[in-house]
Amino acid sequence: MKLRSVTYALFIAGLAAFSTSS
Repeated sequence: MKLRSVTYALFIAGLAAFSTSS
């Protein structure tokens, strides 16, 4: 089960997008 990996990847992607957006 890679649910944690997917969630973590999604979190990192969102964080990166937010940082870049700001």
